[in-house]
Amino acid sequence: MRKKPQGWFGVAALAIAVVAITWSPAQASTYGCEQGALPGQAPAPKPAGSRLLFGISPGGGAGAVLPGGKLVPEDPVKQLAALERLAGSHPFVMHAYVAFTGVSASDERGLQAARSILAGLEREGFFSELVVRYMPAHGAGADAVSAYARFIRHVVDTLGPDPRFLDLQVTNEVNFTYAASTSDGIYLGAKDALIAGVEAAKSEALNRGFPDLGIGFNWFYRTDPSSEDGFWSYLGTHGGSAFARSLDWVGLDAYPGTFLPPAPGTEVDGMINALSVLRDCYMPAAGLGGAVKIHVVENGWPTGPGRPEALQTTALQNMIGAVQRFRGNYGVTDYRWFDLRDANSSGADLEEHFGLDYDNYMPKPAFFAYESLINSLDTQTSPARSIATAPSGRIAITISAGRANACTRRSATVRVALHGDLHLRLLAAYVNGGRRVLDMRGQTGRFVLPLRGAGQVTVVIYARTTDGHVYEKLRTFTRCRNAEHRVAPERENSEDPD
Repeated sequence: MRKKPQGWFGVAALAIAVVAITWSPAQASTYGCEQGALPGQAPAPKPAGSRLLFGISPGGGAGAVLPGGKLVPEDPVKQLAALERLAGSHPFVMHAYVAFTGVSASDERGLQAARSILAGLEREGFFSELVVRYMPAHGAGADAVSAYARFIRHVVDTLGPDPRFLDLQVTNEVNFTYAASTSDGIYLGAKDALIAGVEAAKSEALNRGFPDLGIGFNWFYRTDPSSEDGFWSYLGTHGGSAFARSLDWVGLDAYPGTFLPPAPGTEVDGMINALSVLRDCYMPAAGLGGAVKIHVVENGWPTGPGRPEALQTTALQNMIGAVQRFRGNYGVTDYRWFDLRDANSSGADLEEHFGLDYDNYMPKPAFFAYESLINSLDTQTSPARSIATAPSGRIAITISAGRANACTRRSATVRVALHGDLHLRLLAAYVNGGRRVLDMRGQTGRFVLPLRGAGQVTVVIYARTTDGHVYEKLRTFTRCRNAEHRVAPERENSEDPD
């Protein structure tokens, strides 16, 4: 097995799938929706509501390095110069990787290193997102899954306050189960870690006041249909509605013209097929509807022996053109190229040659092609998240728990009312950290809170105003304060001040 370097920029998930999907109408009846849109069957393009947000994997640790091979070290000065030239004045996102191993000290060092480097790039005007791989070093299972979810919460706490940190990707290519160095699916409990990590990330983001932090996971296009069916049905069955509500996007890793389908010249059909099978077949199987967007998080085409620079340029233009043209059909909002520079331009393995630059940061022709597409297709609007919690206008949220503090009660009805000069939209409601969905009719809603034992009960409500501010309201009450209250429980004022 070829080993990939594990630097902070990490490793893209590239591995040859176990079966090559061939396109033929005869197979469509066998595979059903899993076949996706075949060549010549692309839908009519639909208008999209927004432009693509572009980015790149900025490291050189790309692809597999053969035993005895070398990874040419990064040059931060040249790296920054290349990134600045590529992005110009446009918003541009750095797609980075860290690994969870379950070894606390090393995991923390990796996270802090990523935080430091991302912060440096953000000071230069870039935005960032992070992939947190699931790679338990000492076995796997329920304990590793729980530890991974806790680490995900820690990542949210660490990076969430930064408004230029846009997205968190939970796990890496769990549907691919054959390469520990590239994909997380080989580790026991990976699907459970994906589900638990997504739910933990969204819960922590909302609890900490970061409701606009995007939470997603990615999918490698693609393995055999039976394996894919099992993967997506598992997410739907074991994740359910809580998982679907916690998810903002699904990432697509696709390398047409290199892997699946491998023939150069198939890039346009390959991208359309990948997007269609993901949106129309697999995401619905997991209960993921149109509100969950698609990010193209890994897309690339290597040069190297037998793969001339001119074909890389054509492939890049074809693939980005397909995403741009059909983004309205499939709900695509983001695009990341993999990656900035070669791992080793003198290497014999094609996976060492994915860069738009050579390993010395000299640009290939595709570099200028990507720069041109960013200039013509990107938006000037800043995607920075709003961390502000103080809205304008007079707004109050009231929570009435009635006699919930009485020991004789087994449940209480919690009512939420949204008041104010600006229209409010409910984002989420949490009770003691567990999410409850409110049926908000107009500006009011309610849910039943089970009461078990004595202790403090905390209800947190998040709502958003029409001008984009997020408002948080917290109410805490104590059940079974003392024996006297068992006889005559004290009523709490149902009104919270503004």
